[in-house]
Amino acid sequence: TPTVINLGDNAAPVRDQGGDYRNLVLDFGAVQSLGAAYLYVDRRLTFLPQLMAWDLYFSDDAEGFDWGLPVPAGQWSATWFELETGRQGWEIRFAGGEVTHRRLKLVNRKLGPTMGDLFVTELEPFTTTLSTEPELRSRQDAERGTRLRAAPQAAIPLRRITGPARPGRR
Repeated sequence: TPTVINLGDNAAPVRDQGGDYRNLVLDFGAVQSLGAAYLYVDRRLTFLPQLMAWDLYFSDDAEGFDWGLPVPAGQWSATWFELETGRQGWEIRFAGGEVTHRRLKLVNRKLGPTMGDLFVTELEPFTTTLSTEPELRSRQDAERGTRLRAAPQAAIPLRRITGPARPGRR
């Protein structure tokens, strides 16, 4: 189920800081290790994935105001993927394997026209880097219990950023 977070061109521009972008923030409530994250969207792209650039920020500030500078590109990557099951999105990986912070913020920057609507369906963080195939992570997640719980925030109204809690999970 999509959220109201629209990364596409039909979304109202956020021009406060001089650009058309969206901030996606996860607050874990305490410092956590993070090995990978997956940002799923509701449809396949009709534009080149390179037209949607990403910046990554971390914060351990108690109030969540101090984000500092973006993480240098060589220390992390955001790679577009499409699966035969119909799931698609960006895989976020870290060059050193894991990072440890309280908050994560992804900021998208459009480098040209993209598509009308592209809704976020889920932002899924993991404590360890699991399989390179996102669909295999579901089984590994259930077996290892590595999925992080986060208090999602967004710079625009948010209905839901992650799916409902699964039985047996906290």
